Amino acid sequence: MRRSVWRMGWALAALLVLSVGMPEAQAQGAPAVSVPGEFGRVDGDQQAVMRGGFEVAPYVGSYDARGHFVTLGDTRAADLVLRLGGGLRVGVEALQVHAEAALPLAYRALAGEQVAPWVGPIEGLVGVRWTLLDDLRLGLDSALRASWVPTVELYARLGVPVWRGQRGVAVGGGAALLEAGAWEPGGGARLAKYISYRDVVSWSLEGAFALARSTEGGAGVRGGASLRSVVTWTRVHSMTLSYGALGEVALRGAVYQDEQTQAATGPALAVRVGGFVSYALAYPYWEISAQLSSDWVGPRGAYNLPYVGPRVGVSLQRAFF
Repeated sequence: MRRSVWRMGWALAALLVLSVGMPEAQAQGAPAVSVPGEFGRVDGDQQAVMRGGFEVAPYVGSYDARGHFVTLGDTRAADLVLRLGGGLRVGVEALQVHAEAALPLAYRALAGEQVAPWVGPIEGLVGVRWTLLDDLRLGLDSALRASWVPTVELYARLGVPVWRGQRGVAVGGGAALLEAGAWEPGGGARLAKYISYRDVVSWSLEGAFALARSTEGGAGVRGGASLRSVVTWTRVHSMTLSYGALGEVALRGAVYQDEQTQAATGPALAVRVGGFVSYALAYPYWEISAQLSSDWVGPRGAYNLPYVGPRVGVSLQRAFF
């Protein structure tokens, strides 16, 4: 965990493959709840997790700076993002570290003419998470005061530029292109509560700031701040099956290049809703998850987003106890 994000990614990939033949110890306790997007989060009785997956986003339109939705017309745009991550508890039960690497691949076709696929940038993330309070996972019981205590976690993370990638096509538009390759410190908090033995609600709030950097052409870029909030509901149907819904709101501040605000990099608002399902292939060690979500698509509700549309994701997780 103390080496580069590259080596960490390769180590996680190797361990994920080798773990198929590892002996499995008996695990006890309430089932862990996995929510898509929480790569590397260790939950319940788990001591470590590894997760790999991908997400496909075929875009259908965009929002201008005034919040008006416009279809892409003759333009065709889609992204494929590959992810690999993992986390483990260290020292004490309440402390865990995690890491993640993401590789985006983009397809663009303008007026019927295909543009060469765009690769990168590869961006890494390393973080630490501290559990202040832990839910009993029994649901709310008026006769048991401790059952009203939620899980409260604080975390800090650092976005790490690993490789700036090929600059043929901008994934996500000008703002994403300018922000790519920047160091991005951030942090936040997460609250989760079992309102019943089977129903879990959670809320997280995270802020980050992309540090200043220079582009390949030598221009200076001063990154903007971002704020992201996610609300989820999860139903633990059985020890092997869970499903739920999520809602996400993300704000991004303006990005400046050579002290001038770029037209495509002003403040942006994104809204996303969706659902997910997780199934234990070999409980409680192997779990596969699928997610179907969509950016908000309508007359109003978002602004300054070059591409919006549905998203489909699949991931595989290996847990260790």
